[in-house]
Amino acid sequence: MDGSRGFLLSRDDTMHSKEYLAQDLAPTILGVTGFFCFLSLIVVALRLYARAFMVRRLGWEDLLIFITALFVLGCWICFVGEATTGVLGHHMETVTIPQYELFLLWTFPHQLFISLGNGTFKCSVGFFLIRVGTKKWGRWVLYCLMSFIAISSLVYGSTLFWSCIPLRANWHFDEQKDAKMISTKVWMGLAMWNAVANMLTDSILAVWPLPIVLKMRVSTFKKAALVVSLSLGWLAVVCCAVKTWAMWNYFTVSDKYYKDLYFFLCFLEMSVGTIAASVPLLQPLVKRFRFCSSARDDSGKVVLMPLPAVMPVTPPQAKMRRPIITWTGMGFTSFQDGEEYRYDDPERSGSSAPVNTTSGLIIGHASRNRSQVSEYLGIPYAQPPLGELRFAAPQQYSSDDIFNASSFSPDCPANLPPPSTYPGLTASGQRIYLNFADQVGNPQSEDCLTLNIWTKATTHKSPKAVLLWIHGGRFTLPGTHSLFYQGQYLADQEDVIVVTINQRVNIFGYPGAPGETQNLGLLDHRMAVEWVRDNIAGFGGDPHRITLFGQSAGGAATDFYAYAWKEDPIVAGLVSHS
Repeated sequence: MDGSRGFLLSRDDTMHSKEYLAQDLAPTILGVTGFFCFLSLIVVALRLYARAFMVRRLGWEDLLIFITALFVLGCWICFVGEATTGVLGHHMETVTIPQYELFLLWTFPHQLFISLGNGTFKCSVGFFLIRVGTKKWGRWVLYCLMSFIAISSLVYGSTLFWSCIPLRANWHFDEQKDAKMISTKVWMGLAMWNAVANMLTDSILAVWPLPIVLKMRVSTFKKAALVVSLSLGWLAVVCCAVKTWAMWNYFTVSDKYYKDLYFFLCFLEMSVGTIAASVPLLQPLVKRFRFCSSARDDSGKVVLMPLPAVMPVTPPQAKMRRPIITWTGMGFTSFQDGEEYRYDDPERSGSSAPVNTTSGLIIGHASRNRSQVSEYLGIPYAQPPLGELRFAAPQQYSSDDIFNASSFSPDCPANLPPPSTYPGLTASGQRIYLNFADQVGNPQSEDCLTLNIWTKATTHKSPKAVLLWIHGGRFTLPGTHSLFYQGQYLADQEDVIVVTINQRVNIFGYPGAPGETQNLGLLDHRMAVEWVRDNIAGFGGDPHRITLFGQSAGGAATDFYAYAWKEDPIVAGLVSHS
């Protein structure tokens, strides 16, 4: 072979004008691919910042999307290298053999990055859908789909290494005479199978969230916003479909690198898929800038300050304790039958490991003002005391579902007394009194038998002591959803786990009906203690070092507990305040 130009074309294909031969699409190809490359990198960087520093929770989906971003960058670097050879964006009539050999050397890692990158971004989407899914069968389907994607990507990528032996014969024509190479037909078959598999998996991942959207308890506007966000995934499907046509031309058309449609569309599928997988997870950044204003601190530095907000009080709905996925602004959320739980709220999320319990898989979050403390709120420890269970002893509750413990449950029903008037009480004192005594604004529901857990990770391996709190209130006032009963401060300062429990009060807890079960609230305490004994080890607690303590009516209840369960107290200690 010599270095003559147009060596791959027939004589009829080489009869073109000088203007035609001087055409150069390389700057356009590099400009468009560079735009999508750096847009992908920026979106992924924002996603990782939000996940690592605001939500403080990184998962497999984040690691895989980071790896995909590296593949996207690698592909663009390959485009740049291919352009420097004088082949990319030029007609083959102008290409010499040495140029083409160097170009083929660049296409080898390019194809490998595309094959692996398309697999990693799809697996990232799969892990995200598993995280927000609610059905076991759905999670298993996604696991199987991701396994298929991973195996297909690895197998197709590996063909690049064994398709030609020795490998260097791929880009050294003088060694191809004695090389062992698979035929063009086999390559076309493998490429067609890969294209069909890509279209199928892209379509499944794009369709999968739509039933979740249709079931959301949100406005039509929010549903439309989410559909638009998820529609980015369909752009990857379109790119994949057009890429299949371009792939056929890649094997049948000689002047294929002038527009380089196949590699361009492969890159577009991967970069658009990376962006589509990251946009729904930017909600913490959107929320921070949407609900903050700027101000200057004492040193003159500009800082973000949260805007004041009014929290509407909505009547509680009857709980079914089954998570329902929804959408809030730019983030996936779950509605626990009226109570909202966010997956990616920077103020209600964090590095809290899910815990398997008898009440299901409990998903926690970092405490709002003690980020090192994980809190798990509103965990049901007994069946809802509704219907025939009203005025009955508490019954054990068990579930295999995922429970997003991101919000306090409603207070147990109570007849709140009118606020008392104290002469000379300051405005701040009145506000404190209202929050403490009346818990103004909290929703109420008979489905209220829940508990809350605060725990902090430590370096030592021994389990922690557990403090289990019974609130006061004359056995008539609810509940644990109070600024005064939040356990993150104690859990942060001391090496303990803090648990607070809701209990039935007033007529629902102490009906006094002749011939019926009495002191239901005290029985609720026992059921909560049994739940803590059975499950606290998963939170890092020691079931043999539980201390029951309470204040006012809670202190009296602690005394009653000591007398009622003296044969099998379960707890190791009791502390009665006031």
